[in-house]
Amino acid sequence: MVLEILLTRTNAQRQQIAFHYNKIFKTSLMNEMNNAKPNNLKLLLQDLLTDTSILFAEELYKAIYTSNLQITTGLLMDFWENEFNQVENIYKLYSNESIWKTIEKRFGKSTQEFIQCVVETRKVKIEQQLTEDDVFKPVVNMNEVSKTFHVLLKQTNSVEDNQQQLSNLLCKLNPFQIDELDMMYQRDFRRVSSELIQRGSSGEMHDLLMSLYNYSVTKPMYFAILIHDALHKELIDMLTAQHLLIFRSEIDLQTVCDLYEAEYGIYLADDVKQKYFNKQDNALTNLLKTEKSIVF
Repeated sequence: MVLEILLTRTNAQRQQIAFHYNKIFKTSLMNEMNNAKPNNLKLLLQDLLTDTSILFAEELYKAIYTSNLQITTGLLMDFWENEFNQVENIYKLYSNESIWKTIEKRFGKSTQEFIQCVVETRKVKIEQQLTEDDVFKPVVNMNEVSKTFHVLLKQTNSVEDNQQQLSNLLCKLNPFQIDELDMMYQRDFRRVSSELIQRGSSGEMHDLLMSLYNYSVTKPMYFAILIHDALHKELIDMLTAQHLLIFRSEIDLQTVCDLYEAEYGIYLADDVKQKYFNKQDNALTNLLKTEKSIVF
């Protein structure tokens, strides 16, 4: 019963439940879960009761210190507005060193500067406007998009190494701007802009740029890859997959599920069931449902 209630609430609502439980019964709901069986179910309950900022900070710390650039990048690209600041404050409990200093040590200066630029770009609040269909649509600043597009035009037939310039330009675009840039590129060249990234970059920076291109609001392919690798790579803690599902359950997890099936030929829910068992797999697959019966 407790599990069902927690699964049908948002992170903020779960924190409120825990707060009021402690206030009324003078004991922590988290402590009440210590006797839950089996142990993996207890861990799931504890994760659901833990603020996602704490889970994020924990996963980020593990990814950075195991030099896992894929998960490090995927987590940092998932922040919007002040979310990074919240996680950064919690991260300080794990390390005396700043996130950016450690990333520079682990992955190099150019990687650190690129990822930090992406994070700073996504801190900027994106305004919404109401359309004639009564739908809120993001307001896209096309000035930066047009400027980037014209620079890319010069690079299209260039044989010079433009990797640094490419990374400096693209990291300053938010996902909606990247989508607009891609549409402009397709309109003029009948090709996707990722082809320019493929030709104009290499090594680690190529992977970062492709991550930026693939991971946007309309194309969260990067997160589908993260979840797949967390489920299938032995070196990754299975709790990471659980955390990733919890992170995305309030955003666009259904879109990730659709991409997952298209890419890997299996429903994400079925893949989860093959890795987890009994109540835990049923609970996790509930996070994958398109609709939730949320009771306020």
